[in-house]
Formats: sequence, C-alpha cells, structure tokens
Amino acid sequence: MQLPVGLDHQQGRWWVYQANDLAHICFENLLKFLLDLLEPHPAGLTPGALIRQAVAEIVTTAGDRPETWSELLKQTTPAANAASDEVPLAERTLTDGVLRAARAGNQQQCPPEAAWQALQLLAVLCKRTEALHANVLSELAEFENGAFRSLLTEVRFLRANGELPFDQMLGRLLQERVVRRHLWIALRKLRYQNDYTFLFEPDNGRIRLRAKDGPVFTNPRLGPALTFLKDIHLIGEAGLTLLGQHRIAQT
Repeated sequence: MQLPVGLDHQQGRWWVYQANDLAHICFENLLKFLLDLLEPHPAGLTPGALIRQAVAEIVTTAGDRPETWSELLKQTTPAANAASDEVPLAERTLTDGVLRAARAGNQQQCPPEAAWQALQLLAVLCKRTEALHANVLSELAEFENGAFRSLLTEVRFLRANGELPFDQMLGRLLQERVVRRHLWIALRKLRYQNDYTFLFEPDNGRIRLRAKDGPVFTNPRLGPALTFLKDIHLIGEAGLTLLGQHRIAQT
C-alpha cells in the first residue's frame, strides 16, 4: 500500500531510530553477560580469559554454529512481521529473550542463551539494513566522527570481520565493541563529567567487577507503543489491520 507523501520518509526515520536502539540493547546485553561471568571471581580475570570463557559458553549454546558471521547472515531470514512474539527470528521475540534477564533486576543472571539471542538479533538487523542501507546512511552518517557508535558503524564492523572464523569474530566483537568500548566511555565520563561509571576496573592485568547494569530501551520506547497500537486495533499478529490501513489512507 502506498503511504502518503512524507509519511514514508518519516516511517523510514522511525525505523532507523528503533533499529539503532535494538542494536544498543544487543551490546548492553553482551556487556551484562560479561559482567555476570566476572561476578564469581573477586580477584578478577584477565581480559583474554574472560573473552575465551564468554565465547565458549555462547558457542556451546548456539549448537550447530555457523563457520563465519557471513554464513550466519545467509542462514538468517527476518520475520515478515517484526512485532510478532511467536516467530523465532522476529525482533519482538528476540528482544523479549534478550531483555528477560534485565526485567528481574541486576540480581538475575544473563544466560548464554540470551547472549546468543543478542547476536541473532544483530544478524536480523544487518539483514534489514541491506534493503534500507541508503536510508540508514542518510540518517546516521552525519554522526560519524570516529567516536560515535551506531547501527551503521556496527554493521560495518561485522561485515569487515564477516569471513573470520566465527569464534575469532565473536572474540573480537566482545573485546573491541564491548569491553574496550565500555572503558572508553567510562573514562570520558570521568574526565569530562567527573562521573565514575566503571562497571569493571582494570587491576594488575586483570579486570574486576565493580557493579552491574542491564540493558534498557531509550525513549520513546517501542514496546509500549506497540501495545498501544494493538489496544486500539491498528496492528495485529499479521501487521497492519484493516482499520490500521484505513487510518493510514486517511492521513
């Protein structure tokens, strides 16, 4: 169905915002997973030992894992309705799995299954951006200054490492995009805001847990918006309802 002039562009911008937020949730989930692995070790672990343990647990959970990230993308078919909570690779289903540990607070452990679902969600987002790459570029490219991280920069990172053995790619992702990234952000907050936000601290070649945090959506939040649209019968399990199509046609 043809969207009204201007609405299709705004719809694309809204998609970019929500997809970027989902990517943010994925990396926060992976950080939570690493923090939980650190918790039983008061003296800390070396970064290499932590990454190896994380990779081993995620790979074991994945079962018949792909050989490379590129192979995982080939095996990934996004759901026709991203808001479905019944289709395994729908964004709603994967997000529910990723956030399940966070809903019960920081005392709840993030299992390797949730970390694997975060990677599957990243794969779905990569596939989605293939058709909308120009749109993603136009909305996020202006923020690229070497420090800013977004769905666009992370998709590029994954593509650049797409042919590495999966274990090696995953280790690099956790080290460069999770551990080092958290330390970089925490250092900047300490320097410019005098705010100590380190969740783990380097100590004599090891990193020790200091505090834990869980993944959360930014605002405006997608979940309540979808619930609201379902409550007023504009969307359903199949996507737009007849009433929803009628309302768009009237816009």
